This record gives sequence, C-alpha cells and structure tokens, in this order.
Amino acid sequence: MNRKRRAANLIMVAVIVLIAAAGLIVVGCVRGWFGGGAENAKLVQIRGVVNLERSGVAYSLEEETTLRKGDKITCTPGATAVLSVEKDMLALGGGAEIVVLQPEAANFSARVETGECFVNVRGKIRLSFAEKEIDFEDAAALLSVRGGAQTLTVLDGAVEQAPAGTVVSWVGRDQTTGQVNLQALNDFAIGQIRAANKGRKLYVTDEALDEMERQRTAAIASQLAPGGEGLSCTIAIYCDTILENRDQLDTAKAGYVPEDGVILAPVAVEFQTGETVFDVLKRVCEAYDIDIEYSWTPLYDSYYIEGIHQLYEFDCGPQSGWMYKVNEWFPNYGCSEYTLTGGESIVWCYTCNGLGADVGGGAY
Repeated sequence: MNRKRRAANLIMVAVIVLIAAAGLIVVGCVRGWFGGGAENAKLVQIRGVVNLERSGVAYSLEEETTLRKGDKITCTPGATAVLSVEKDMLALGGGAEIVVLQPEAANFSARVETGECFVNVRGKIRLSFAEKEIDFEDAAALLSVRGGAQTLTVLDGAVEQAPAGTVVSWVGRDQTTGQVNLQALNDFAIGQIRAANKGRKLYVTDEALDEMERQRTAAIASQLAPGGEGLSCTIAIYCDTILENRDQLDTAKAGYVPEDGVILAPVAVEFQTGETVFDVLKRVCEAYDIDIEYSWTPLYDSYYIEGIHQLYEFDCGPQSGWMYKVNEWFPNYGCSEYTLTGGESIVWCYTCNGLGADVGGGAY
C-alpha cells in the first residue's frame, strides 16, 4: 500500500515538474531566452513603461530582451527605450511604436508606426514609415512620425542625400526641405543629441544647445513676470509620494513619474494684485509645458485641479490626488479662492494615502 502511495506521489511530482517546465519553455520562447537570438538586436535601456507584443502575447518589456521578427514595441507617453543594434543604437521616445521586420543586428530593419526615433549608427539600419523606406548608414538623425506628417532631421552624415543640418518633411505626397531649428527640439531630442555628441560631432553642438536653453529660460522668466507691481511668490510641484507607492500606481502612468518625484523645482513667479494660487499654477504650467486639467466646482465656487503632468486623482490608489499648501499650511478651500499678497511659498503635492496625511496635510 505504501509502495503504491509512494509511486503515486512520484508520478504527481513528475507531472508538476513537467507542467512547470512546459510553462518555462513557453515563457522563454516568448521572451527569447532560448537560443537563436545571440546576434539579434536587443533592448538595453528602459525608462517608464515599455510594452512588447510577441506572438499574440503582450507584456511589459525588460532590459536585455532579445528582439524577434514581428515584435511590436510601444513606449507609453513619457517612457523611452534604447535598442542596441551591434555597436549602433536606436532610441524610442514617449509614445513611439515600432514593429521589428528584421531583428538580425547586421541587417536590422523596423517599421515606425508613430512617434520619435533617434538613430545613431556607424553601420546600417533600415526604417520604413508611411510607405517610405530609408537606409541610415554611418549617420545620426531624428525621425518623427505623427499622423499624416513625417519629419527627418539629419544631424550627422547624409540620409537620403540630405546632408547634416537638413530637415526633410513630408505631408502626404508633398515634400519640403529646410534647416534645423533648435527651438523645435524637444527634451527627448536634446537628450539624445547630447548623448550622441560624446561619441561623434553632430551638426548641433552642446554649446548651441546650451545657448538655446538659456534663451528658453529667459523666455520662461519673461512669461513668469507679467506685472510691474513687484509682487512675487515661489511655486513647486512634487509627486514624490508615488515613489513609495508604486504598487498602487496605474502602470500606464509610470512614465510620467520623474525619478526624483520632482515635476517642477521651486521657481519664482511674479503676479498682479488680485491673482490667485490657481492663476500662478496655470501660468507656470504653460511656461514649462506641463499638462494641467481642471474643472469648475459650483458647490465650492472654485476650480478643482484634476490632473497635473498626466497624473490624476485615483491614479495611485483610492485616496490619491492633488493638494496645495501655502507657507506650509493646507487651505481648506479651492486654489482659485486663495488670493496672493506676495512672498508666499506654494507647493502642489500628490497624496497617495491618508487623504493628505502622507504629505503633511492630515485628512481633508
């Protein structure tokens, strides 16, 4: 009897092991763990949430994932990813979506569905988009595919016979060319250009970027100084509480959370008599291109801040949302009802737990 029970137990263990092994093989095949991809391109850097769809299975990508033919890579807004193609690289910006056509590093090709891609190659890769196909060989360039328009900014070498410093744009069948406009570069492009300049000399130098950013800072300062009354305050925007509550965060919003939780470090803002915390928040968000969404609440006769930087109420738990404090005090009324007098320190903070207790405000 004991011998039969022992045999049955051994059979059960063997079945469990086989099921586990089969599951491991399935997952490994999907994720590319088992052979056949040693010379394929790999995804080597991820910031935020980057998704992969392979063989009908979708999951969040991990670094050092070997790519396969047909892989669909999607960067959520705010996320970035870097593909290593032998010694070359292809960086994807937030919202970018590509499909791998040929994963072999020596002959890598992909179709860009939408978004921005930064190419930095000494070898050769091929990208197709909107019925076009372009070879990038010993070149650095920025490709943007948005709706019915596509833009190619050549920064080193020549692409499609366009030399460095040239911007080629397509809208439908119409094609135009022009010169690089530094003011048109966003944070993703600036970061990739600075990184590429460490290994090659691009048309846009770090010194040119420094000067452009100084001009942007001056323009922002002008936006933040509308009056001549000498009234000013400081304002900052933080979401650092999310860093300790990532398990509650909507995964689609992970790319919007800065690594240090600082959306806006304290800046000085001038204002005119009668302006409110809401007026200053709107102005600074416009100046720094920070998304903000709000609605009027008749019951409280004030505006309610629904979201800042794409982070909304309930995005990080059932008690999460935005609060503000002035000189370390959390007012119990709306931000458009708080009239400023000068010298205030305004802080907008994202609470996750305790209805404000985790940011020092107690329950509200």
